[in-house]
Amino acid sequence: MIKKALVLILKISITGLLIYWLLESGKLDLKLAKRLFDHPLILFLCFILMTINLIFTAFRWRFILEARSQFQFKIPFITAVNWIGMFFSSVLPGSITGDFVKLFYIQKWDKKLSKQFLLFTILADRLMGLIGLIMIMGFCSIINYSFFSHLSSQISHILLFNFYIFLALIVSLFIFYFYPALIENFLRGKLLELWKDLVETKKSLIKAILLSILIQFIGITIFYLLSFPYFESSLKLFDIISFVPIGFIAVAIPLAPGGLGVGHVAFERLFAMVGESQGANFFNSYFIISICFNLIGIIPYFSLKKTSRTN
Repeated sequence: MIKKALVLILKISITGLLIYWLLESGKLDLKLAKRLFDHPLILFLCFILMTINLIFTAFRWRFILEARSQFQFKIPFITAVNWIGMFFSSVLPGSITGDFVKLFYIQKWDKKLSKQFLLFTILADRLMGLIGLIMIMGFCSIINYSFFSHLSSQISHILLFNFYIFLALIVSLFIFYFYPALIENFLRGKLLELWKDLVETKKSLIKAILLSILIQFIGITIFYLLSFPYFESSLKLFDIISFVPIGFIAVAIPLAPGGLGVGHVAFERLFAMVGESQGANFFNSYFIISICFNLIGIIPYFSLKKTSRTN
């Protein structure tokens, strides 16, 4: 208990120091958050796209759950569960908090699923999201390398790094789909069982990966819509796809809800490399809208709670 408290204090301290540094250095101006309401149509469109992404994410998770579950999970139910998880991840420290809430709901509906398998589905779902990011980031990095290499050596190094990660992913997927036995030789017990479940759903995972690419593209589009009115340069959506995913990966570090602090610093650095001085403010806009959307998850939370009591 003391250890958990110390870890929580450390996370809050790091987040607080990052925010303080951004404010003191002038890289983050909280007053600029008001500018979000200058473009109500953009806000409305962003909320629509977030809802679409939420539904697509539900389909992706169901593809993975179907590896063992004989229960036909309905998309509205999984969408509600995901939204509830997002709500708790936004109000409690550490992004993994909401994942445990999601597992509670799924196991309640299908008691035959073990906790180990459900935890595996969460990890696999996150892995699918990461694969989608790397795929779209790697492809766009190749296309945009010539353009960005003239801006700075820093961004060109990042694009090369993206390419190597992309190449490693392609090789890994090739082994998974054509030579899965190479991995099986290193696994034992429960891990081997879970791996075989994963291999048996290879066709479903193709759908999950394609969905992940679409989900990540929509996520980056939302970021672009909230940011482009304030760009100092002529960056296009296709341009920022080459480096924004790195910021999203940094946001996944479970220090604070929504990547608070870490995301601000990451995006400030990334956009500075391409001549934009408001990277932290861009992320701040995205952070505020994402938190507002996630907080709506309290509605399905009370709805499912009421349903379970009725049953």
